[in-house]
Amino acid sequence: VRQLIGDPRDPARLLMIMERNVDGNTGWLWQSRDAGSTWAQLPPAQRGKDELLFEPEAVDKLFGTPWGWMVRSSNGRFWILGERERKWSEWKLRFPVANAHSRSKQGRGKSPAESIPAPDGHIVEFSRENAYVSTRAGLLRCDLAGICSWVKAFTGDGTVNRLYVSPEGAVSVVAADGKLGTSRDGGQTASWSDLPVTPSAVLWIDASEQGAPEGLFLGTANGLFASADHGSSWKRCEQGLPAGQIERLLRRRRFLAATLREGGLYVSQDNGGTWSRMDGDSERGRITGFVETAPDTLMIGSQSEGLLRWKNTSAQE
Repeated sequence: VRQLIGDPRDPARLLMIMERNVDGNTGWLWQSRDAGSTWAQLPPAQRGKDELLFEPEAVDKLFGTPWGWMVRSSNGRFWILGERERKWSEWKLRFPVANAHSRSKQGRGKSPAESIPAPDGHIVEFSRENAYVSTRAGLLRCDLAGICSWVKAFTGDGTVNRLYVSPEGAVSVVAADGKLGTSRDGGQTASWSDLPVTPSAVLWIDASEQGAPEGLFLGTANGLFASADHGSSWKRCEQGLPAGQIERLLRRRRFLAATLREGGLYVSQDNGGTWSRMDGDSERGRITGFVETAPDTLMIGSQSEGLLRWKNTSAQE
């Protein structure tokens, strides 16, 4: 499995793309509507009878969005699958005119670029209603039609390198210009603090969600870092979790699950205090995605083992 994601609207809906042929098919996209029990191939991205909008091998990243499945191709273009017509179409963004707003960061205000560059293509996150897209002039909030507006707190010269947005869109946390910025008013204002590692080592940001343990987590090339005071201070999560490249984190009320790039599923039952490795010797390939399909149950995509299912048998009612 090259990638596995879930639909944020329905935990039983999954999407994956395979590395190798399956039953004669060339690594196309597969969807499950029953939490992984059965799978069906999605329609190819046809431009014409014999031409594709994008090749399966060119899919760079999968997204579960409030509007349906989306993919980003290796050339940076976005494609969305219409849920009624079952056809792929390009998601094109309309950039707003640069404004005179400058981001003030402890006296380091900068004016936005006069012309609006294309999105960097790497940082896109979704709330329940909008997409948030990083550009070299700041952060954009975009709707399904591709109409975008600037997120005021994070607009100016300088790229948002990493991004978290809460489901309702009220909380956003960014890594930008070597600092961590946090907004709790829908991107109107932000407070800034230091990162615990060099900016290039930050891989992703995860802030508290409803029903999950509170706190702020950073996945880095040097391990997992946690903060209980909105980024003022940081502590590396150890006690069973290696200080390697942390690729992803899943936060739930009764457990945390993290994966390393070199392989391994690690679970904490005490909000990151201690960790245990869950996969066995025969399942130690790189994990390419996981989704909670039912309480305390994960569907896991593995680069070497295909699909695996894990249940948190330690959960206590």
